[in-house]
Amino acid sequence: MWGKIINDLLFLKLENSPNIFFTTKSFINKIINNNFNEEELKIKNNIKISDYKIKSLLGLIKKINLPKESSLIFYEQTHGNNVIFVKKNIDLFKINVGGNIYNYKFYPLVDGVITNIKKAIIFVFTADCVPFFIYDEEKKYIALIHIGRKGAEAGIVKNALNLFTLKDKNITKKLKFVVGPHICNDCYIVDSRKYSLLEKIKRDLKEFDIKEKQIIVSPYCTSCNNDIFYSYRKDNKTDLRIISAITYLPIFSF
Repeated sequence: MWGKIINDLLFLKLENSPNIFFTTKSFINKIINNNFNEEELKIKNNIKISDYKIKSLLGLIKKINLPKESSLIFYEQTHGNNVIFVKKNIDLFKINVGGNIYNYKFYPLVDGVITNIKKAIIFVFTADCVPFFIYDEEKKYIALIHIGRKGAEAGIVKNALNLFTLKDKNITKKLKFVVGPHICNDCYIVDSRKYSLLEKIKRDLKEFDIKEKQIIVSPYCTSCNNDIFYSYRKDNKTDLRIISAITYLPIFSF
């Protein structure tokens, strides 16, 4: 299920699912010092994220061969519980990356996005927090939520599911969930106690009658597998992050 690492990208292989993938530490290390032209770096004018994240994102976009006019979606990540539903390509900016024109939108004060825009790809940056994916194979909804302890305790999982049920009160039976690489409870100590982001997520899902068979969990801990992924704690509070993404676009051509 958890596929091989190809060209420093880890792919999740599921039947009839969207494309879900993760950059590795090696991938980011190779591209972080790449040169990007002025046209590409114009993206900095409209978003509030670090230069490290911008360069990582531009390098990834060049690598994965996205179709032209794809809609790139990413957000600020404040460790809050705000999840939004994006249903239309409204007020999009244009960016030229490697000679290809893409649409993009940055959402401030947000920690999760749900959409059914056909050409959308959602990105999130993490280094111990959970990249949490939700998708519906029938209606082609995709969601990517950034979950740290503060957001988990503030109910971000419940907020995301409440948004889904506004669209269809029976949709939770059809949804699939993926818990991406994150820090495990053995490595995450809060107030001298182990803290499990995974168990908190599962408790919240259970309140919506989500079954275990609907949940796929990564075998990777970002701290235990620090040779593969960045860990904020293991890497001395690093500013660097892995990028996780979800899309129904046919994007990979290595």
